[in-house]
Amino acid sequence: MKRKALLRHLRQSGCYLKREGSAHSLWMNPLTGAVETVPRHSEISDKLAKKICKGLGIPEAKKWNNSEKDEELFTLTRSPSGPIIEAAELNQYNQNNIR
Repeated sequence: MKRKALLRHLRQSGCYLKREGSAHSLWMNPLTGAVETVPRHSEISDKLAKKICKGLGIPEAKKWNNSEKDEELFTLTRSPSGPIIEAAELNQYNQNNIR
């Protein structure tokens, strides 16, 4: 799992960065008071990510594959006018405005 994806999951679960160490970052869950270290590697093993989430008392981070990520990003794209639009609407918008 990419470190960025894990940090995004921690933030979405309500955790925040407590402080930076020399080789690790300390993240805290304000609801439980639990603190876990997150290494500064670009790739974090799924086993370690699971351990970090369990230690913070949050749900396990979902491992994204590219098709799921693309689909979700596509579905949750905002139109220029603001509201969230579905993928089919986005395709239509792009076809009409890219020309």
